[in-house]
Amino acid sequence: MNALTVGVVAVTLPADGYKMRSVWLDETTLLVGYDPEWLTFELVERLVRDQYDAEISITAGVPA
Repeated sequence: MNALTVGVVAVTLPADGYKMRSVWLDETTLLVGYDPEWLTFELVERLVRDQYDAEISITAGVPA
């Protein structure tokens, strides 16, 4: 069985813009967004791996 692919996308928000959580997950598209001002890719990767027991592949950006 092939591993699920989860895309991790850095999104920098303007300082005066809408404040969202530092990381969010869209389970429908398997896309994770995070604010690099608060988190690193490596930390987000660890959070995602801790959340799911299934074998997953994590990639920077939107999976093709």
